[in-house]
Amino acid sequence: MKSKIQFILSMIIFGTMGLVVRYIDLSSSETALLSSSIGCLFLIVVFMMMKKTIPWKLVKANAYTLFLSGIALGGNWIFLYQSYNHTTLTNATLGYYFAPVFVGILSPFVLREQLSVKKMVCIGVAIIGMVLIVGNGISASGTDELLGIFFGLVAAA
Repeated sequence: MKSKIQFILSMIIFGTMGLVVRYIDLSSSETALLSSSIGCLFLIVVFMMMKKTIPWKLVKANAYTLFLSGIALGGNWIFLYQSYNHTTLTNATLGYYFAPVFVGILSPFVLREQLSVKKMVCIGVAIIGMVLIVGNGISASGTDELLGIFFGLVAAA
């Protein structure tokens, strides 16, 4: 039961992030720095409460990977927050949730998986669905929408 509550709380926090970020009067990079700093402080407090230490040998052994992961995550947040500033929360989130489609498209090249007909149909349907939903929103509003959707897709990538 405890894990279900934690999962629900994490989904509520992530789900309301767009609403909060949209009304913060900071640039996307400043917002990403602020949110990651808050997360870092939170994790330090959790580590201290659990009386755990950071395994520095493991950190040093994986420093390069951790550094690249930090850059990727920071870029992800910057593009997502920029997407929230340029388009509706719906379109930004739709672009951001397009990440599994990118994984499906790249899986034959990166993971050496075979792209089955079922996967290709699912990818095609997802792309068509996104074009139909986003296309309707773009025709009703300005060109800033397209830039916001692009930022959402870059964050997903």
